[in-house]
Amino acid sequence: ALDINLNDKAAQLTYQKAAGMNFQGNAAWHVGALYNDVKNNFFDAGLLVKGEEDSIPGLTLGLGTKAVLANISAPAAVNKSVASALAIGVEVGYAVPTARKFSVTADVYGSLKIVTFNDADRFLQSSVRAEYELVPQTFAYVGYRSIHANLTNGGDVVIDDGAVIGIKMGF
Repeated sequence: ALDINLNDKAAQLTYQKAAGMNFQGNAAWHVGALYNDVKNNFFDAGLLVKGEEDSIPGLTLGLGTKAVLANISAPAAVNKSVASALAIGVEVGYAVPTARKFSVTADVYGSLKIVTFNDADRFLQSSVRAEYELVPQTFAYVGYRSIHANLTNGGDVVIDDGAVIGIKMGF
């Protein structure tokens, strides 16, 4: 699948591929890049394994891990900071049973100091989005994304934070 989303200050492109030959169940690899108007670059790559919750129709739960690398414009400075991390996360999705084309998905990924490297101590990424399937395997969505890094000598830095619109095309 190819996922492209935008807001007034950032653009993100993600490529996702099923990992079915390597893992049982609904697993997918992904690699992505984000660029914003203050010249922060953010890259991530990871694996998400998810499955349906049998007791609640339409509910999916997932666990994932990702490696992240960010080139951050430090606040009020000319120098850039580099942050990298190994993050773990969860994803929760719900497809409305009476309107299967509409779904809501939320995720959160984070890392603690022990697995956060370079100029950062912590990393946190979260998002929520409402999706509508326009045609089979093609979704339009609106949502909210927040990506933060806690720099060792700069405090909390916002890599991206705001509403997004996007399209996800499966093939």
